[in-house]
Amino acid sequence: MIKDVVELNNKVAVKNNVTLSFENIGDRYVFADRQMVYTILQNLISNGIRYNIKGGHVVVSTAPGDGSVKISVAD
Repeated sequence: MIKDVVELNNKVAVKNNVTLSFENIGDRYVFADRQMVYTILQNLISNGIRYNIKGGHVVVSTAPGDGSVKISVAD
């Protein structure tokens, strides 16, 4: 799902001269409200693109936690 959100926003990133990338730790299955996670990621990524400088970077990454998966959106 994260990859889908990143791919959806990639055209906007290119248009704004911002590099958008996804660093995946591998496929993981989690129990979460799919629509809520999608909405939160969409908002964070689009804000990262919108408020970034030209030539900037937005990186979405995942990391294993204690019985969880941590998702990070950094710009």
